[in-house]
Amino acid sequence: MKRSLSIPLLLMLAFSLSNILLNTQAVEAKTLKYGTTSGITSSANMAKNAGITKPVGFDGMEHKMEKGMVSTQETIDGKVFHIGKTIANAPPEQVFYVLTDYANSTKLFSNLKRSSVVASSVEDSTTDVSFSLKGMANIWNFDYVLRMTETFPSRIDFRRLSGAFKANEGYWKIEPLDGSGKRTLVSYYKHIDGGLIPQSVINKQLKEAMPAVMANVKAGAEARALQVSLKQF
Repeated sequence: MKRSLSIPLLLMLAFSLSNILLNTQAVEAKTLKYGTTSGITSSANMAKNAGITKPVGFDGMEHKMEKGMVSTQETIDGKVFHIGKTIANAPPEQVFYVLTDYANSTKLFSNLKRSSVVASSVEDSTTDVSFSLKGMANIWNFDYVLRMTETFPSRIDFRRLSGAFKANEGYWKIEPLDGSGKRTLVSYYKHIDGGLIPQSVINKQLKEAMPAVMANVKAGAEARALQVSLKQF
């Protein structure tokens, strides 16, 4: 039997967002935090390096991302986006494959109960995906649909079409790091407006949870790349 959610209960649920938003499972990954991304990801400030464009200031963070994940936040058009970055020892197309394997999104976001494709358009390069998140004590689920707009193999934009949360938007950015095509910088930008749930609570939980998702993406892409490599022999 469905139960209606009162405002006080919604506020209580806010404090369980670490089990609602993104992946909060424990991972053996070092989280490294810095204060700003200004000048790091801006396409206006790109430099040539061995024929591959890299963000200015990237070299200063590269060793950090090799060891773990970098997590930060940035305000864009008045919206707070939480950003996760990692380096995957895998080609961009393999990272793209893992991120667009929507039927298996539970491998990246362990708090997901299920995910499924509900519509797609080859002409528009869009896929509508239904997600069901585990709620507090598994009493309620948080269900919503995102529209994914895919640009192979470099970017995946997403935005909320319906369901839980007032806003849920962002994108994945996939960038080759060298001419070998075997190392990829993966960036994840995510903004959520929880409506009645305090934004400060959402921001805190997204910041803390982001590295776990990036760890799963890194592991999944590298496993996929190894699998493909072995098949070639």
